[in-house]
Amino acid sequence: MDDVGTGDRSSLAAEHRALSERLASRASVDHARRGVLLLFLALVVAGLSCTLFWDRFGRPPSEAVRAHPLLSAANPFVVFALGAALSFFAGRALSRARRLARTEASQFARLLEVRRALEIDP
Repeated sequence: MDDVGTGDRSSLAAEHRALSERLASRASVDHARRGVLLLFLALVVAGLSCTLFWDRFGRPPSEAVRAHPLLSAANPFVVFALGAALSFFAGRALSRARRLARTEASQFARLLEVRRALEIDP
């Protein structure tokens, strides 16, 4: 407390409050969760697309596929495009989560410095 003046101490306390509020909600976790969910959905859709490709071009379709209106009318190229779009959005969410995590890590390091300067942490 000797090396930190009263004016510096109040500005450090204000910075501590601002950093604490900013770090209270971890936006990177939300983006990572969204990215992982979209990636899982993209994998499911990719499996469906592979199955539709196999049913359409790999072998003669079975009676169940021909009788089912949704499976017989499903275009595997459209399903593949949907899977590619989901993969794109998953990658975008995960890269944004990574960028936000780096920013949050630097803010957390600054918060620890401020806490040491204010003698909150030993």
